Amino acid sequence: MAWLRDELKVDHAFNYKTDDLIAKFKEVAPDGITHYFDNTAGPITEAFMACSAIGGKICVCGAIAGQLTLSRLSCPFITLVIHIRAHPCATDYNASTPNGIKSWGMIIVHRLTVQGLLVGE
Repeated sequence: MAWLRDELKVDHAFNYKTDDLIAKFKEVAPDGITHYFDNTAGPITEAFMACSAIGGKICVCGAIAGQLTLSRLSCPFITLVIHIRAHPCATDYNASTPNGIKSWGMIIVHRLTVQGLLVGE
């Protein structure tokens, strides 16, 4: 954490495994987070959804949080579609089944804009 703040000069750094992300996000962005780059679709995304500003924007580039438990298919996009349809309400980050984002309703409530992005673009 010190390296991020001292060497890279980031404004804020958090440990997603030990910090209460919702409390930290509210502390540093009391009016809500306006922009978020997501490549996990895990607990960090859930915390962002809870703390996003009205009209916030999300750039989604991955869903690695559930990747280790997904069945191996040749196309990652198909895997992601199966993941979302098969487990739309899975919430346990360490479950033996894939995780899904449980707070999609916040997209509506906070009027968020979500844009997908492929790594090669």
